Amino acid sequence: MKRYSPYIKKYIREITEAGYTVNDSGSHISKCIGCYEILITDLTVKSLFTKIKKVLVWIKNKETRVIEIEKLYKHELLPLPFHKIDSFVQNAIADLGVEDTDVRAVKEKKVVRDLDLNIPIPKINVREVSVRDIRV
Repeated sequence: MKRYSPYIKKYIREITEAGYTVNDSGSHISKCIGCYEILITDLTVKSLFTKIKKVLVWIKNKETRVIEIEKLYKHELLPLPFHKIDSFVQNAIADLGVEDTDVRAVKEKKVVRDLDLNIPIPKINVREVSVRDIRV
């Protein structure tokens, strides 16, 4: 039987209904929408007197391996309902402008942070072209 983190254990039904998959460790959930991967991590910390509930949401571009949006939710009394996190993800993906994969459009983005090396890099315009459009 898998062990889940407290936040994921509480909202496991909503998480599976929303189409997320739970990682083997039980503290991460993920979902792919278009060229973006949504990673949600439970960072709940227990101390002697209090229990601080934290949930970290990352929206990562799979093609460029760059974190586009990251947000930390922190609550001390009650955990944040999962539907609020899911609605934040849906709104953020809509703001990023995920289009149908059959549309051949080139768009420009600003690169903020490299995921692998965690090095801040200057904001430059990057031109994205889907792999299907590259001809050899």
